[in-house]
Amino acid sequence: MRFIVKLQSEIAVKSRPVRKRFTKILESNIKNILRRVDQQITSRVHWDSIEINTKNNDADNRLKLIATLKCIPGLTSFLEVQQQKFTDLDDIYQKTLALHADTIVNKSFCVRVKRIGDHAFSSTKVEHFVGGGLNQHVDSAKVKLRQPDVTIRLEIKNDLLSIITDRHEGLGGFPIATQEDVLSLMSGGFDSSVASYQMIRKGSRTHFCFFNLGGTAHEVGVKQVSHYLWSKFGSSHKVKFFAVDFEPVVAEILEKIDNGHMGVVLNRMMMRAAAKI
Repeated sequence: MRFIVKLQSEIAVKSRPVRKRFTKILESNIKNILRRVDQQITSRVHWDSIEINTKNNDADNRLKLIATLKCIPGLTSFLEVQQQKFTDLDDIYQKTLALHADTIVNKSFCVRVKRIGDHAFSSTKVEHFVGGGLNQHVDSAKVKLRQPDVTIRLEIKNDLLSIITDRHEGLGGFPIATQEDVLSLMSGGFDSSVASYQMIRKGSRTHFCFFNLGGTAHEVGVKQVSHYLWSKFGSSHKVKFFAVDFEPVVAEILEKIDNGHMGVVLNRMMMRAAAKI
């Protein structure tokens, strides 16, 4: 089983040293997370992509890997690929037909080819040969070069044929640890959870800070929310969870601050404590 992770556009336009650093961090994050699902995962960095391989071709394992890849920050999209050696044009057609004959039934399609290496044929020739063969073999399919229902993508590199069987959307954003660390002030509500998710997606290792005003039950609930966010989107890196007992602060505010200013002062005290942390 093979996946090809495409670099997102903001990484691709960075300077060469920054691009290499970001790509290496992303590869490391992917391996750290995927190896918890499948110990046989290996990876290889290319200039414009990251190749992920495993020898475990089990259908359940495939679904778990896809679900996990979709939640890793820094992945805009990734492709499922079947790679095989080929001998000639007809062999390319036969291998493509075996995988995509059912895909194009009652649909319009086109074939797009990227080619690297010395061959006796051009990329356009492959597109015409494979597309024409599929059109003749599948009666209900028809060729449509603009906005087809299905685009069959082939990549040829020397004697290797890569047939792209599916494309998946990723989380986007930047790889974690390419931006500075942040501390998220968690209340357990909607706003702080979304803000934490946005910072994780932005590429910041996000630590969590909770100001306890409601006892043990409230703290447990916030820990569960924080752990869910970390485990689903940010588990490539370890983070810290800080719990601060704020009941004495609230008691002092109730004693010394006017009613109209209590909320503002409480928020200000939380910001001061978080800054010290």
